[in-house]
Amino acid sequence: MEKQMELYEIRLHRLEQLTTSMIDSQSTMVQLLQEHSNRFDRIEKRLDNVEKRLDNVEKRLDNVEKLLELALTDLAFIRDILKPGG
Repeated sequence: MEKQMELYEIRLHRLEQLTTSMIDSQSTMVQLLQEHSNRFDRIEKRLDNVEKRLDNVEKRLDNVEKLLELALTDLAFIRDILKPGG
């Protein structure tokens, strides 16, 4: 009977160790997931900022394109005026 009690004690102790180990590993996993979530949030904010900057660049390029078209139109007009017999 005493051996059986010792076996139960050993099993109980081992079960406690396993349970503690599981809880510790889950806690570590939660910590890692929180860190990754925070990193993803920061990355998402950075990507949003990049997207806004790209939108601004696109708008500026559209303005430059319009200005170039106006300049080319003006140059064509001037060329036509300066043509001999024009």
